[in-house]
Amino acid sequence: MGSDRPQRARLPEQVVEQDRASAAQRTITMGPVPLAALRGGLLADVFGMGMPLVVWPLLTLGAAALFFLLTARRSMVPTPV
Repeated sequence: MGSDRPQRARLPEQVVEQDRASAAQRTITMGPVPLAALRGGLLADVFGMGMPLVVWPLLTLGAAALFFLLTARRSMVPTPV
């Protein structure tokens, strides 16, 4: 009968690229979650249950501040005409 591989649906290239971008974004954002859970558990095990509840908001605020600093700097750079 034909090939052993399953037949792929014919999709427009733009849809395929958007799906790849979405999958890559999901991998980047959700990939570190198990490692973060492990670090939070270790932190709670060593320093007590309250420590992850203090560290997590501080890390979140630091990441948000870094994001805003980097995006503000990018918007200040003049674009070539």
